Amino acid sequence: MAQYGMYKLAHFEGDRIQDNPTTWAVLRDSSRVEIKPSDLAMDFWIYFHNVVQPIRRGEVDQLAGLVQRYCEKFDNQVIKLEVQDSGIAIGRDGPVEGLPRQVLFATEVTCP
Repeated sequence: MAQYGMYKLAHFEGDRIQDNPTTWAVLRDSSRVEIKPSDLAMDFWIYFHNVVQPIRRGEVDQLAGLVQRYCEKFDNQVIKLEVQDSGIAIGRDGPVEGLPRQVLFATEVTCP
């Protein structure tokens, strides 16, 4: 019997949509700089597996190149990488958009 990931888990009213997450470099002053797949010349899946998942797992060593790039660009002020949800939840009558984004996971980093 085939297994389909999209049917693996049920979703209910109020659940937040975690597809299409946004990734941020958090600076020492708490400001955030968005890290886009296009900034790194990556398609979504390469970006997801090489940026989003290592942030989720706290794999700082796999993020070393990314951290160095953003530290150089922002005067060694990067202290954390965050992944936030889409700001959309499941509603009774369809998607509820425009909600404040929630941090799904974060990894503290140190500039070299």
